[in-house]
Amino acid sequence: MLQLNHLSHNNAWTCYAHMLEDDQEFVFYSVAPMQVTVKKRWLALEYITRANYNLPMGAFEMELDELMIRFKTSIDVENDRLSQALFRGVVYSNLAVMERYLPGLQAVVFEEVSPRDAIAAIENEP
Repeated sequence: MLQLNHLSHNNAWTCYAHMLEDDQEFVFYSVAPMQVTVKKRWLALEYITRANYNLPMGAFEMELDELMIRFKTSIDVENDRLSQALFRGVVYSNLAVMERYLPGLQAVVFEEVSPRDAIAAIENEP
């Protein structure tokens, strides 16, 4: 497993790249740079569920005991190899989604923005 830090325009977060040799799968995670409070858990879950609904690739996940949120993208490379182009597609799409949706998640967790309003603001951007 490889760990790296990503610095975007507005945020920074930790990423993990993991090659599952036995399953011949490559998985890439971006971990949201905050922990959700118990009080905001259900709002955060609603937010990531709404975000996941329209995503063509990848998914947000929440670890329910530690209240950690991450975004996961992956690819199955069975009977093939993980080329640079495939690797780049999995990683870049992951980073782009986290960059787009992280500000809304932060607004839900740290401000009084509803999950519905936060998603609407993101998905209705020009």
